[in-house]
Amino acid sequence: MWLQNCPYSDRKQLQYGQNAKFSIWRTQINNQDCYYAKVVDTDLESYKILKEVEKEEYFGVHVTNSKQRIVYYRDHLHLKADIISKYGREWLQPEI
Repeated sequence: MWLQNCPYSDRKQLQYGQNAKFSIWRTQINNQDCYYAKVVDTDLESYKILKEVEKEEYFGVHVTNSKQRIVYYRDHLHLKADIISKYGREWLQPEI
C-alpha cells in the first residue's frame, strides 16, 4: 500500500510473535531521503475496540531507540526487515 510519503504499510506477525500493523514513512534530513516507522500492536484491546475506519487511519507510535528518539534509516527495505526481525526484542539503531 502506498500513502503520501509512505512507501510501505503492512500487517504482519513479527519475529517476537506479536501481531502488528506498521508503516514506513519518508522524510528528508539535510536534503537526504530517510525513513522512519510507526507501529501498533493489533492484539491490544485499545486497538481492537476501534471502528474499522479508525483502525485504517491509526498508524501507531513512532519506532524509537533506547533514548526514546525516532529511529531513521537510509533504506526503507532495511527498516522493514529490522522491524519484522527485531522489533519488540531489541532496540533498532538509527542509521542517520
